[in-house]
Amino acid sequence: TLLRRADRALQRAKRQHSGCEIYEAEDVNEDRDQLALVGDLRRAIAHGELRLYYQPKANVANRKIRSVEALVRWQHPTRGFMPPDKFIPLAESSGLIRQLTYWVLDEAMRQAREWAEAGHGLKIAVNLSQQSLLDESIHAEIERVLERHRVPAKALEIEITESALVSDLSAANAALAKLDEMGIALSIDDYGTGYSSLSHVRGLPVSCIKIDRSFVSGMLVDPKNAAIVRSTIELARELGITVVAEGVETMEEWDALAEL
Repeated sequence: TLLRRADRALQRAKRQHSGCEIYEAEDVNEDRDQLALVGDLRRAIAHGELRLYYQPKANVANRKIRSVEALVRWQHPTRGFMPPDKFIPLAESSGLIRQLTYWVLDEAMRQAREWAEAGHGLKIAVNLSQQSLLDESIHAEIERVLERHRVPAKALEIEITESALVSDLSAANAALAKLDEMGIALSIDDYGTGYSSLSHVRGLPVSCIKIDRSFVSGMLVDPKNAAIVRSTIELARELGITVVAEGVETMEEWDALAEL
């Protein structure tokens, strides 16, 4: 009991980056709640309770939507709408991330086929966690999904967060190289929030970096954010890498990015 409670406090200290935490009785209730939620998530994946929403990526030159990003959402039958930050970490810690990733890939490519048949050839980007990227079966699973829905590899784009790359750069590079050989576009998500640099990106088979929305949304009021956005665009251009700016919500931001 002592060791179990000490471990519970340790996990909270890690999660909150507080350095030190003391076990509290309500932690037991939290454990039970998390355990119940894991069961609910397993059922949600199996019974189609999850939904994919699609965020457009528009070309700043002609304003045409060239691709979209798939975002998974969960409408829990009793808890209501649950944002991804409430269940993605749970999926990773419980081992359900593989089933969740496979479901997202399958549903995204089903939608790609449906759009293609309707005359809309949109590329769909899917996020992969570090666990999924380094999963030895991920490449075979992607090939199976593409074949099942009769869509070419160019219809899929894989996004990897910057932090997932930095934790094991050599292993991530090998996994990305396999995806690149399959003809799948690769992108670094949330660029600027981790610890890598474009010098790392230069050695990876990526064709796009996405500047995190925290820099984009503040670029008109914070000179430092503007400098980060501007320098990232300039360096990426020199390396022949496409840039996506996340979270553009005003015409002023759009115009500023178009100018850059």
